[in-house]
Amino acid sequence: MATRPRREDVRAAILDHAARAFGREGYARSSLARIAAEAGYTKGAVYSGFAGKPDLFAAACTVQFERATTRAMDGVADALDDPDLPREDLVARVAEALADVVLETTGSWPLLLHEFQAVGLREPAVGRAYRTLTVRRRDFLAGLLREHRVLADVPDEQVTHTAAMLLMLVHTLSVRAAPGPGGPDGGRRAGHAGRGRALPPALTPARRPDLSPGRRPRRAPAPWPGGQSPSSTGATP
Repeated sequence: MATRPRREDVRAAILDHAARAFGREGYARSSLARIAAEAGYTKGAVYSGFAGKPDLFAAACTVQFERATTRAMDGVADALDDPDLPREDLVARVAEALADVVLETTGSWPLLLHEFQAVGLREPAVGRAYRTLTVRRRDFLAGLLREHRVLADVPDEQVTHTAAMLLMLVHTLSVRAAPGPGGPDGGRRAGHAGRGRALPPALTPARRPDLSPGRRPRRAPAPWPGGQSPSSTGATP
């Protein structure tokens, strides 16, 4: 009698083939039935572990992101445990490490995430999955940051905000580094060249408004769609 595969093994196989399919065909063109067939299972097996294609994409993206983020954080572990390193330099190093790992190891996933976000503007189910995914990514990075003693005295809200800003920056750089005019490495060179200029404004703390006599405070920014800011959702631009 054949042994029934374990649920976790089925899930892992489906995620592996889903990652390949999304990378090959993009989100919109990928088919759950085709992913299931390539993994050697029925479409029902996919639905037994995932709510649908948005949920499957989010799960596959989470696997890719957590691998890349863990590798990047391992690369800056010594800096994160150096109490003499200025915090601004520390955050910049984390941003550099994340950008390098994402650009070098995750292939088409930054563009896939960009596509997923765009589809989410039209399809509510995808939009909900995207928001859940971005919060999950933000909280995972914030959790890794909190493991290091140099950030032990930083309020949780500030660490979470920093994680959201880092992800916004890395996402933007990754999309800019995608192949474009000038050959497959043209966008990558542009991304690397612009990274140094992009870091300071993204990581500079917000200034308090000047309320001295004769000075008018700057108008507050327009509300974020749905009433949540990028730092509260981890949303990328």
